[in-house]
Amino acid sequence: MPYTPVTWPPGAKRSQAPTHTQPSARAAQQQVKEALAAAAKLTSPLVPAGQAEVLMAVLDQTKQTPKVQAAESVLPGELPPGAKRSAKPPQGPPIERVQASYKQLALAATNLNTASDELGQVVGLLDKALKKLNLGISAWVTVSHGGDSPNGTQWWSRDIGYGKVEGKWGIALRTLEGDDRRPEEDSQEAWLFNEAPRWMRIESVGRIPDLLDRLVKQTEETTQSIRKKTTEASEFVQAIDKLAEESESIELAEPMNWDADAEQK
Repeated sequence: MPYTPVTWPPGAKRSQAPTHTQPSARAAQQQVKEALAAAAKLTSPLVPAGQAEVLMAVLDQTKQTPKVQAAESVLPGELPPGAKRSAKPPQGPPIERVQASYKQLALAATNLNTASDELGQVVGLLDKALKKLNLGISAWVTVSHGGDSPNGTQWWSRDIGYGKVEGKWGIALRTLEGDDRRPEEDSQEAWLFNEAPRWMRIESVGRIPDLLDRLVKQTEETTQSIRKKTTEASEFVQAIDKLAEESESIELAEPMNWDADAEQK
């Protein structure tokens, strides 16, 4: 896959420590709602009637979704705010403890998969609304970045964006890494949002509002650039038309009578 340069925050160095942390479950819910609300406002005048209402209807549905399970910043042994301590680990022979733990793990895995599917459905609706705009413009924002070498030349980045991945446009995630001493060896891997690793989806969902802002800015800048190029092209066409008219005038002028001149001599 071709390399796409990373867009870094103003004043940021590629080797500095990550600046974005994983959102909590409640924060992730709220950020998805805000992103969808922003999408509804952006798309309402541009998509078929009823699309904005569909987006806003989904906002009500997200009161229970996505139930993202994200790590809270708590000390070891402490519980996140509002959390209840679960039952004590089963006691008894190892085989009984393994069986009981497996049952608990199976239930937790079911809840996790359900929450992940709900998150994918919500982001999928936003993705669908963006596709209706037929933007054809790629934009990315950094989720997390840093460096892995003492001299600061090696760097990595994880981004969320809107672009084309394997021939399909959509909200996407990507990882990039490289070394400033060997930029030709920079590499990246990208996925459409719902095909990316789960932990990356949870980490990046809070940056969706920033992605929409970047898309708006990128679209406005592209529009200005197109209008400027259109003006230049129009000037070229006018100049060529003028030359063509002058050429036709020369061709239509009365030709010289070479035979008459020869007889006079």
